[in-house]
Amino acid sequence: MKSTTAISRRLLIYLGITLPILWILTAFISAAAVMHEINEASDTQMSQLAQRLMHTPINLNSNHALSLPPIPKSQRALIDNKESGYAIWYKGQLINADETGQTIPYKSNYQGFINHGHWWQSHA
Repeated sequence: MKSTTAISRRLLIYLGITLPILWILTAFISAAAVMHEINEASDTQMSQLAQRLMHTPINLNSNHALSLPPIPKSQRALIDNKESGYAIWYKGQLINADETGQTIPYKSNYQGFINHGHWWQSHA
């Protein structure tokens, strides 16, 4: 068997070091881009939900919170999770919420979306 030359040995070492580094770097950049797109899609869905909820009739004189009927299990698909919900408050009174939103606490002087996620989700 022919012995390897110094140039081919250096080439193998350089390629053996740089290719895995490039693969890892590419994976991190791709993951960051995908997370950004997922966050934008989620923000769009939340905005659309908020626009539709603005047209939901609400009786402010009622003492109980209006809730939408539950979605049948066969129609839930990927929304069968407890990671998102909504609650609409008016002057400290819960006036509309879904099942998950019933557990969202009231925050005074706040308007808009609130993230109750973990520390790594604080930018969502």
